[in-house]
Amino acid sequence: LLLLKPVFYFITYIKPLVEGMVPVPDFLLALWRTIPKALKIASMIW
Repeated sequence: LLLLKPVFYFITYIKPLVEGMVPVPDFLLALWRTIPKALKIASMIW
């Protein structure tokens, strides 16, 4: 769980920068956006 926190913060803050700079296919973008939700759910379960 402690390991998830830095990953979650990394995704939260780096993701918008990456999305702004790099053209990403829509399906990858959708997948990318579900990762923080999945982490949040996982952290609630644990």
